[in-house]
Amino acid sequence: MKLFTLYHKVLSQVEAFFNLTQQKPKAGRKPKISDQQIITLFILSCLTHSPVLTLAKLLIDPSINSYHIFRRARQKRIYSYLRQFMLWKVRMMLTLKFLSGKKLKLIVDGKRVKFEELYYGVLVMVLCDEDGVVYDIWFTYGSMHEAKAYRIRKAKSAWFRNLVEGAEVYGDRGYKGVEGVIVFKSKEDKSIRQVVEGVISCVKSFNPISRWREAITLLAYLYGYAIAYSFFRGQLRCYG
Repeated sequence: MKLFTLYHKVLSQVEAFFNLTQQKPKAGRKPKISDQQIITLFILSCLTHSPVLTLAKLLIDPSINSYHIFRRARQKRIYSYLRQFMLWKVRMMLTLKFLSGKKLKLIVDGKRVKFEELYYGVLVMVLCDEDGVVYDIWFTYGSMHEAKAYRIRKAKSAWFRNLVEGAEVYGDRGYKGVEGVIVFKSKEDKSIRQVVEGVISCVKSFNPISRWREAITLLAYLYGYAIAYSFFRGQLRCYG
C-alpha cells in the first residue's frame, strides 16, 4: 500500500511538470506505459532499490516487457524529460535562495563506479548544495581525474558554468589549482564535504539495479537518483 501511495505521489509531481512545460500528446492509440509513468518508475527505482521493469509489472501492468521501456529512442526521450524535470525543480530552489538573499554554496565530488563491462568503470560527478540538493550530475571515463572532469564540464555545459560562476564552490584537495574551487581546510568546510559524500554514497551500487548496457540508460538512472535524493529523500532507501 505504501508503495502505491509513493508511486502516485511522485507521479502527480511529474504530471504537474508535464502540464506546465510539455505539449499535449497527439491523439492515437494509448501506449501500454506512458512517458510520465516511466519517469516516475526511474525515480521510484532509486527510492525502493528495485529495477524499473519489476516496478512496472507490479504497479502498472504485469504484461509490460523491457522493450516497452528500454527502446533506445524512448530512453533518449526519458533521459531528456528526467533532466528537464530535475532542472525545473532546481530552478524553483534557486529562486527561493535568491529571494532569501543567501549566498549559494555548492560542493563538487566524484565517485568511481566499477562495472563488468568497463575495466576502469565510470567516474560519476555530482554538484550539490549544503542541503544535499543535486544541481548537476554526469559521468565520464573512470580513468579521468576529477579536476579534469570538472574543467571539461565547465567548458561544455552552459548550465554548469552559470551555476559555478555564480556560487562559492567547494572541493577536496584533488581540486587544488582549479579556478573558482575553494579547497576544504577548516572543520566547518569538512562538515560541508560530508553532505556531498552522503549524496554519492549510494551511487556505487547502480549496476545491480540498473543493469545498464548503454550510456543513455545510465544517465536516466543517474537523474532518477538525483531527483529521488534531492526531493524525496524521506522515502529513500540507500543501496547496499
